[in-house]
This record gives sequence, structure tokens and C-alpha cells, in this order.
Amino acid sequence: SFGLLFYQSGALRFGTYEYYFKGANKLVSEYNLKPDLVICPEPTDLTIINGCRGVIEIEFEIRGKTGHASRPSSGINAIKTGLKFAKVLEEKIKKYDLDSIGTSSLNVATITGGVYNESASQKFVIQANAIPDYAKILIDIRPASDISASKVIQISKEIIKNLNANLINYSINLDLQGFYSDIKNLKNYLPSDIKTVEKLDQIGFYEAAILSNAWGVSAISLGPTGKGHIENESVDIDSVNTTYSMFKEIIDKFSS
Repeated sequence: SFGLLFYQSGALRFGTYEYYFKGANKLVSEYNLKPDLVICPEPTDLTIINGCRGVIEIEFEIRGKTGHASRPSSGINAIKTGLKFAKVLEEKIKKYDLDSIGTSSLNVATITGGVYNESASQKFVIQANAIPDYAKILIDIRPASDISASKVIQISKEIIKNLNANLINYSINLDLQGFYSDIKNLKNYLPSDIKTVEKLDQIGFYEAAILSNAWGVSAISLGPTGKGHIENESVDIDSVNTTYSMFKEIIDKFSS
């Protein structure tokens, strides 16, 4: 048992994007630690991030019904159905929101489709004179709740069925819950003049959530001012020095 754990991001990098959090997942799969506080040094503009929404990424494959483009009512346009489905799904998941971590959101990252052809390299062919009966849609959900990907799939099947289409396949890429640590319980360890983020639904996902949920411990993200997720990432040197002073103060308080 020990008081304080610092964890530096171990994400897998693809180009300018960081995905799948392999470092944090490896850590929690091999160790069951119980520190009083986990600190993830992230560029947070010298602000404590004590919670965030989760992230669920799912790719859906939808089948409708083809027909001649001149008679839209003769078929079920899978691409239009996919967009309707996404809109309804976003409203459904918001019903599970927790006030502590904001409001859920949904992003349609990409959608493509055409006339279904299983022998085609991408399962469809594009014909302007035909109603597309196949659509593939990639959705990123930021749930402000503990809703899981399996629950999203359950809800999605019902929505798509009500739109007279079929969910023929899906692939879950990410299924991570958000977290919230009440910093009132940590005030004796943190600098008295430090600020906290006001709206957790305006920030991204933090690996602190993975550690907090896996170990059932308090966690925060805290670090310098910087620009991340771009080609030339950088941090402000003065704010790095300030971060150093903050971390030293926190360590001293834990040590006393």
C-alpha cells in the first residue's frame, strides 16, 4: 500500500493520433494497485481534470432494401437510415447521463455504402440509379454515464429495427467508461490555489479513467500548458516549471 502514483501516458501512436491506450490497459491487467491518488501528467493548462466522459467506438453495418432511384419509396435507403439511426441513438444515450460528468455526445466519423454485393471487395458497389441498401457507419460516442458498448448495441438493434432496416454486423473498437473523482476528498494533498475544470463534457478522454475504474481509486490529470494531438506537439517551458513545483508540493504533502 502506498499513497501516490504518477502514471505517464503509454498510448499507441498512429500518425498524429493516439489510440487504444495499450500502456494503461497493460498496467491494470498485470497489477492491482491501491494508491490514495493517481496523477496522470497530461497537458491540462495547469488545471486539475478530475473526471471525463467515456469513449465508445463502434462500426455498424446496416442493410435496407434496394430499388430504382427514380422511385425512392420502392426501397429503404441504408445511408439515410444510418444517419437517422445516429440521431436517435444520441438522444437515447443521453437518458443515462450523470450530472457529475456532463452530457453525452455522438460523432458520425464516416459513413459509406451502396448496393450490397457480398463478392465485392468492400461488400457494395456504387450505382447512382439504385437505392443503396448497404451502409457502413463509424460512430464515436462520449457517454456521460457508465453505459457500455453492449448496451449501445442493444439500443441500436431496436432503433434500426424500428426504421425497417437490419443491423447485419458490428465491430466494437473501444468500450471505456468515464470517471469522476471528488477532489473535496483530496484537498489536503493538493495545492490550495489550483483551479479545476468547470465543464467535463468539453474535454476528451483521459487514461486516468482507466486506472480509476480498474483499481477503484481517485485519479486526476494535471500538467503544463501544451498543444497535443498535432504534428508538432509542444509544451510551454514556464508552465513545465510550474508543474514541477506543483508536483513537488503534492509529494511533500503525501510524505508529511
